[in-house]
Amino acid sequence: MTEILVNRIKAQGLRSPHRPLPVVKLEEIFTGNDDYGSIGCNLSPPLGPQYFCKRLNEIRERSNVHDVLVEINEVVEEDSTTWPFSESVYIFTNATHIEVAQWAAALQRDAVEEGFANGRPRRVKDLPPDIKK
Repeated sequence: MTEILVNRIKAQGLRSPHRPLPVVKLEEIFTGNDDYGSIGCNLSPPLGPQYFCKRLNEIRERSNVHDVLVEINEVVEEDSTTWPFSESVYIFTNATHIEVAQWAAALQRDAVEEGFANGRPRRVKDLPPDIKK
């Protein structure tokens, strides 16, 4: 699975100051992922990727959420056992900043901000006008 995922990430372009970071769907980053270093690795105790998957899927299932995508910060191509690393998740919704912060509280997030941290990823197409990111 990680080889397919890495190829999808590489197709969007790896980390560069000249383009946004790649994003992937929840199923792409979490299916089969047991690498605690892939997301939330700074938390103590670590929550693990399947905890993030469950909570982010719960958020995505809300009626006012358009989608949830995971931004990829790093890929270790030399090690096929290491999953890509993420430190940001995009929740596309028309909910308020406070609502999103409440939904994400269980994930012990550092911050909830609106907009793209590194520019709009290529994979993010047109969004309905009332959707924030």
